[in-house]
Amino acid sequence: MWSTKYDQVVYCATLLCGILIFFWWRTRNKAKAQTVLDLTDKLIILGLMLVYGTLSFVNLGELKNYSSWNGNKLGDHFVLKLAKPEPLSKIYYYLGYGTGNMAVEYTTESGWSDRERFANDNENFNYAAYHWEAINIVTQDKITALEFMVDSNSPIELKQLAIYNSAGKRITDFQVVDSDKNLTELFSLPVPEHKENMASNAFLDEYFYGLTAYQYLHDIQPYAWAHPQLALLFITLGVLLFGASPFGWRFFPNLTGILLVGVIYLFAKRLFGSRRWAIVASLLLIFDFMHFSFTRTASLDAFTALFVTLEYYFLYDYFCKRNNSHASSQAWRSLLWCGLLFGLAISTKWVALYSILTLAPIVIYGESILNKSDGIFKKMCWSLSLLVLVPLLIYGIVYLPFYRLAQDQSFIGFILRYQQEMFSFHTTGKIGATHPFNSPWWSWPLNLKPDEVWFGSATNSSTASAISLMGNPLIWFGGLVAIVFATWQGVMQKKSLALFLSLSGLSLYLPWILMGHYTFIYYFYIAIPVWILALTYLLSIVYSNGSKFGVYFYLLIVAVLFVIYYPDISGIEFARNYVLNHLRFY
Repeated sequence: MWSTKYDQVVYCATLLCGILIFFWWRTRNKAKAQTVLDLTDKLIILGLMLVYGTLSFVNLGELKNYSSWNGNKLGDHFVLKLAKPEPLSKIYYYLGYGTGNMAVEYTTESGWSDRERFANDNENFNYAAYHWEAINIVTQDKITALEFMVDSNSPIELKQLAIYNSAGKRITDFQVVDSDKNLTELFSLPVPEHKENMASNAFLDEYFYGLTAYQYLHDIQPYAWAHPQLALLFITLGVLLFGASPFGWRFFPNLTGILLVGVIYLFAKRLFGSRRWAIVASLLLIFDFMHFSFTRTASLDAFTALFVTLEYYFLYDYFCKRNNSHASSQAWRSLLWCGLLFGLAISTKWVALYSILTLAPIVIYGESILNKSDGIFKKMCWSLSLLVLVPLLIYGIVYLPFYRLAQDQSFIGFILRYQQEMFSFHTTGKIGATHPFNSPWWSWPLNLKPDEVWFGSATNSSTASAISLMGNPLIWFGGLVAIVFATWQGVMQKKSLALFLSLSGLSLYLPWILMGHYTFIYYFYIAIPVWILALTYLLSIVYSNGSKFGVYFYLLIVAVLFVIYYPDISGIEFARNYVLNHLRFY
């Protein structure tokens, strides 16, 4: 048994890191790896990651882990007595986690009282946690006291309060009674500057993932079971390090986005053998809207994209070693890393299973056609071990913390039951449901239906904070052209690099055709790194055919579009009319 509430997360992270370090040590000492990056490449990668990382951490989220008042049962309460009676206009509140709800009862100078409920409605999935919300006080009578109470049979956490009078001035002169806890910090934040800012609010699926992180750290069975748990454990680690705050649950997804900039440089250098095109691929990723905005949220897809891109890197490395008749042990080592990363990828989201459509045919071709040295039995044993058993081992390890909290008798039975529930949820659970930002698969590369995940603007304010999930149109449409071109070259001209890029890019995209429920444009994100590599391949051919100016001009416009759309993808405060009238085309 784990002795503290943190041990299960630390144990799982340590075990996974131990497996990766062991395999790295074994492969590193068996044979010297082919050098893909020299010192200059490494310095360039460091510079690109530092520049992008600095930009991505700006306005990422508040780091402050607020004080809180916890009500555990119906009737738990505290009272604010105002120093002088006066009419009130608004009560701002900021709830933490909990399945319950609260209410406030105010008493006027004449003795009349009324009650208002908070907006947290878990039964109808109207969550107010980690959102600034407001209660409007309709009476013009002078109020003498406010009683805040738990209004349900479930616990609730209150993290911040701010009270304003009818003149719009914040009230700070009051006395807290009927509370055994010092609640001074409960009233410490000036609300108007923060209320409509993404830095202090949860959006998209952050409530569920942040809640799951909180539950992991407080020995409560996790709420978010619809996906495998590895990405959620990373988010939990962020909350453990930085607190239950927007910065805490966004830290590791954002770090993953930064790392992907370096990974795509490495991959492009391996594919094209050119520093120029490695830099171009990294810049295309940096200037892609979706990569910038999506990885700066508490998203699971950031981890999936990183692991799948690395999986494809080692898959290509394996193919090259088989194709060039390298020692069989070197090819098996590349395939080992491919299997490890495949296991990590499917342990974040099942969408990584789509990569099998690239993995399987390349390995089958490599072992049946290119591998002349090993016997059929050895090939089967190694392939099954590296691409089936190793991923399953990692997948099972990731579920250990969840299993411990669920307190099931059988570990295998527990895993199988949750896989069945997940399969049912993803295949039939959303059938017939609708969503205003439903976006069909064929529209994604064309950016026809972006997803507005955050828009905050205070009443009568000239500024707004916005985040839309969409792609840089030049990159996404260019990627579509590049994938078509790579497919034509791979099939008609039998160019293995083009065929690899085509197969890799289409395998992460076309399976969405079979999805029977609503889909969102951000489902496309996992394919973006490979599409960018295909686009880089196309640009390199255009460049070599004499259109250098056209390629550089294209890259310049890509960067300019990123600057133009920055207010709508970053969440930074900007002119409201500029965002609504000039950037929102949907």
